[in-house]
Order: sequence, then C-alpha cells, then structure tokens
Amino acid sequence: MRLTGPTHANDQLLDFNIAEDIKRKASAGEDVSFTDILGMRLSLTADQVVAAIRPSVENLAGAIAKQILDLNSEPPQAVMLVGGGSLTPMMPELVADALGIPSLTSSTASRICRQSCTRRMR
Repeated sequence: MRLTGPTHANDQLLDFNIAEDIKRKASAGEDVSFTDILGMRLSLTADQVVAAIRPSVENLAGAIAKQILDLNSEPPQAVMLVGGGSLTPMMPELVADALGIPSLTSSTASRICRQSCTRRMR
C-alpha cells in the first residue's frame, strides 16, 4: 500500500498486514502509528490517512461503478459491497456517488433491515 497525498512529503510504502491494520483503524476513525518498510516510525490521524488514500479510493470506486454500469447499462437501485475492500474508508460513499445512487452506511442499512424484519414478523 502507498500512503500519498497532501499530508505527506513522500510516499509511504507499507507491508500488506500493516496497511490492512491502518485501513481498519482509519475506517473506525482511529489514529494510527506504524513503521513503514524502510523502518521509519510514523503517526497519522485518521483524517490524514483518509486524505492520503482518497485519490486511489476514488479511482477504484470509479472503476467499480464503470463495471456495474457496463454490465447493467443503467444504475442499479442498490449495491452491496462485501469483503475486506468494502471496509476501505469512503469506498461505499464514493461508489454510490459514482453511480448516482444514495449511500447508506452499514449501521443505517442494519437499522432498516431490523425494522423491515420486525414488521414482517408481526
């Protein structure tokens, strides 16, 4: 993983496991401290991590949306992102934006599902 952006003078090259830990913590709004592959110790806020990876996440979200539109020929009503990549900060919102559909957070989606399931059980 490369952390690059306005908050960094240089790119930060990271081991996969460290990058995964940073992604999960930043996604939860936690600040991170880590050692890059050159042995440099760094500390970043969650906002700095998000700002650094935003261009890459925007590119990936755009590519995902393009594939969906190529296959469907029109925006779907909804998209469910699953797997580790779906935990990438901003990914759900940026995919939704690229498709022109509303974005729901997982907590909002869970609440809607619980409400729907409760109504069906009555």
